Amino acid sequence: KQFVELLGIPILWWSVRAFHAADPDTHIVIVMNPSFWDDWDIIYNELPEEDRRIPLQLFCGGR
Repeated sequence: KQFVELLGIPILWWSVRAFHAADPDTHIVIVMNPSFWDDWDIIYNELPEEDRRIPLQLFCGGR
């Protein structure tokens, strides 16, 4: 559900933007099931360049 788009941007990314806007020094970690990583790569690469500059880490997890 987090990959569903709202105004052309995935819901997950609205959250990332909000955390980054509140505190650019915040360490953002995204944990997702590896079965979603291919979808993530596609979505991430379609984001505006400015958004791709937001530092974050991606880890395996979930079911």
